[in-house]
Amino acid sequence: MYGSARGMARDIGVRLSTGEIGPKVKSNRNFSWLGKMRRYTAILCLAWVLLLAGSPAEAQSLRLVTLSLPPFGFLKGNRIAGLAHELGQAIAEDAGYEVEETLVSVTRGMREVETGSCDMVLMLPGPEIEQHAKNLGDVMEMEVVILGRAGVRLESLQDVRGKRLAQVRGARYDERISRKNGMIVYATENYVQSLKLLVARRVDFALGPRLGLIAAAERLGLPRRALGRPLQLSVLRAALFVSDKTGPEMRRRLAEARQRLMDSGRLSEIVRNYRK
Repeated sequence: MYGSARGMARDIGVRLSTGEIGPKVKSNRNFSWLGKMRRYTAILCLAWVLLLAGSPAEAQSLRLVTLSLPPFGFLKGNRIAGLAHELGQAIAEDAGYEVEETLVSVTRGMREVETGSCDMVLMLPGPEIEQHAKNLGDVMEMEVVILGRAGVRLESLQDVRGKRLAQVRGARYDERISRKNGMIVYATENYVQSLKLLVARRVDFALGPRLGLIAAAERLGLPRRALGRPLQLSVLRAALFVSDKTGPEMRRRLAEARQRLMDSGRLSEIVRNYRK
């Protein structure tokens, strides 16, 4: 579109300079005003074409929700930052969208997907989110662990039975962690709150992604010796979810962008930067 507009502009400019556009009557002064009008009209056309050529169409917007769970999503100064933020931005921008991003809790994020208040979120799969959003594919792997205080026995899930565990509200890390298996689950807002409960001995263990619990320990300034050795439960894959209320064109573009960035290694590169 822009190339043809610029070509039109050049053509008009050449015709102006050669006199092709302008007064055609040379001997009759009564018609001089007509020539001037033609020239003014041509100049206005040229200005309008140049304006169109230099003004690209506005990019379509996409509403991205990032979950407030450091290091996946957090505020850095007054800007949203984090691993999920960078992955989401990369996918949306590759798909050609201008991003409108908000930082919210897990439960609010799922509500916004359900109501269509947001278009896209990156999170672990689960029955709650899958009721209202389409999984467009994996974006990263996450190791899920149980973490206890130093000196507390933690060699298998058997050591967790009858104990209290802190887990982020709305998250579903492992189906074996439940009351029917003799475990008492305390819902928290984030990994930092989970570790605060652990250090204060209000719970016996904290459950979550290793990356998230390590980041929380660093934020709290906890020395490594204060915590025991993590027990790995599983390796889960966080995925790109798009609200069911989005149109097929947006879903197609985002799915293709995710695949391109996976194939090129760009998403893996972003993840590696947070695992150093």
